[in-house]
Amino acid sequence: MFDLLSYLLLIVGIAFLFLFFYCLTVRGSSLALPFSLICVSAAIYIVGYSFELRADDLETIRFFLKLEYFGVPFISAFWLFFTIRFCKRKSPSTVLILIVMIFPLLSLFFSVTNEYHNLLYEDITTFLHNGNLLVILHKGPWYYVQVVYAYLIQFYSIASFYKIWKKDRFQRKTQAYYIFVGSLWPIIFSSIYFFGLSPLAIDLTPYGLSISAVFFFIALFRYRFLDLNETVKDITFMEINEGILVLDEKQHLVEYNKAASKIFPWLERNQIGSALIDSPVVREILGQSIDFFEIAIPYKSGLRYYEFRKTQLKEKRRPVGSVYFIQDITNQKELFLTMKDMASYDPLTKLFNRRKLFEEAEKEMQRSRRYRRKISVLMADVDDFKNINDRYGHQAGDEILRRTAEVCKERLRSTDIIGRYGGEEFMMLLPDADIENACSIAEEIRRHIEAMVIRYNEVPITTTLSIGVSTAAELTSDITLEVLIHNADVALYQAKAEGKNRVVSFRQD
Repeated sequence: MFDLLSYLLLIVGIAFLFLFFYCLTVRGSSLALPFSLICVSAAIYIVGYSFELRADDLETIRFFLKLEYFGVPFISAFWLFFTIRFCKRKSPSTVLILIVMIFPLLSLFFSVTNEYHNLLYEDITTFLHNGNLLVILHKGPWYYVQVVYAYLIQFYSIASFYKIWKKDRFQRKTQAYYIFVGSLWPIIFSSIYFFGLSPLAIDLTPYGLSISAVFFFIALFRYRFLDLNETVKDITFMEINEGILVLDEKQHLVEYNKAASKIFPWLERNQIGSALIDSPVVREILGQSIDFFEIAIPYKSGLRYYEFRKTQLKEKRRPVGSVYFIQDITNQKELFLTMKDMASYDPLTKLFNRRKLFEEAEKEMQRSRRYRRKISVLMADVDDFKNINDRYGHQAGDEILRRTAEVCKERLRSTDIIGRYGGEEFMMLLPDADIENACSIAEEIRRHIEAMVIRYNEVPITTTLSIGVSTAAELTSDITLEVLIHNADVALYQAKAEGKNRVVSFRQD
């Protein structure tokens, strides 16, 4: 049984050595050094104890006890440095390092020279159990100092990692959770041994470290707590107003800050180390081939606009990840759209203004010419509009124009184009509409305007509309937008001359 336990510890010791060498390969992380020292200290202690369990005489046991002290007292010191760097996001001061390191160095010295003063162990005795030579350590005064020192550091570290885990809302799949839980086992097992509850006086601390190794492997390789540490652990990173997402080279989430979690409410700490959720927004972000782009993200309150700046992270010219800086530009975007609308739309009727109307109409003319489609133009004019302004006032006239624009737009197709041509005149462009279709639509508009009653200052006001229609069955090179507008104008003047409130189509003489 003891051979099995010894081999198990040897495997765990080798695992810690692997972690040590792996940490040496990590660049740009201030956590790598203290964690690597923890791993090598634990490896020396565990491997030494594994050979102690297999020793056949007292001298060999004494030798491996001294070997263990090249590791065991230093674990707590390096763990404290690691805790400060991870939880406080700062490096321990030189004074603190010197003070903390005094205790493990004294423990190592007292271990090597114990036979001269017995400060660490007053006596070391052995006994046989099923053919295995086991040891009983009679503790000296420095041993208790060493235990108090180690326990104070471990309790401080456990409390610190607990606070970090609490900030993560006690999510289980996080870096802080695995390091917090991993740090519990050594103190639990060492307490059982210290208070004499361990069977056959076996030191259980190495077995506690064995369980810790499992949690450390998960935190290191699943949640990548060493990767990109300097970028993601700085306090300014967490508090900056600009949203930040840090991804590794496999597009797995490494870290994000508070601002990013407000932009993406679905972000959770348990996603660190995993691929981002599959959603149209995420696919759009990750699918961008440029480093500077804008994306509109829908929320219950409406669309919000974000500006993304992507920066690639490299180590020795090798890509190791990327950082997305995210800025909310909704106010600027809405201002821009408002200004764009002001430049393109008539503020009274909310229809295209003359410039935008001609711009969109020319585009449609080109499409119709390319695909050899027929097209029609309607020119509509509010009858006796000057009289309305003179009799009821300009505000009443404005309301007439607004309601007329609404009626016209409601009765057009989504592919049709309408705009305010000028004054009380409106122009409509109807793709794929022949003369019969165009006249039918124009007549429907005319009837609705005739039936429309507007109450202004409790006074009912009615009006009528005259509409001229021109059509091109096929757009040839000599039929331009200007020609169609001119022909529709001719028809409109004819409608006015014939008594108004009517639809007249242009007829080529």
